[in-house]
Amino acid sequence: MKPLYCNVFVYGTLCNPRLLLRLTGRRVTAQPARLQGARCCLLKRKHYPGLGLSQSGRVEGILYTGVSHRALAMLDYFERDFYIRKTTRCHTVPHGIICSAEVYWLKKHHQNRLSRVAWPLHPVKARGIYSRITRCSLNFA
Repeated sequence: MKPLYCNVFVYGTLCNPRLLLRLTGRRVTAQPARLQGARCCLLKRKHYPGLGLSQSGRVEGILYTGVSHRALAMLDYFERDFYIRKTTRCHTVPHGIICSAEVYWLKKHHQNRLSRVAWPLHPVKARGIYSRITRCSLNFA
């Protein structure tokens, strides 16, 4: 039987709790987390990042716990263009507890869109990006 809730590791625009609430209509528990073997860079000509494999890399992010499958379906819809969701192991910070989480990786055929600009951007610039995203009209069919 499939569990009712899951964990989701986020590293970019979904770290913004206002955007997550707007997308899913729900508040969830969040804690700092880290993903080993990955790199997070800004996508070319976009205001948000993508996640690619990197043997020596690590990505700081947020682990949302207690995410319902309905909320996860809404996140899948939001991330559908460039990303694919895969179950991946991450570590909580600072305790280092290993747990499984759903992670949105850049689709293989979009890997060439990763720039060399590491995410996160400067905090002031990132706030501007978040505010533009949260003001946008989000329509779910």
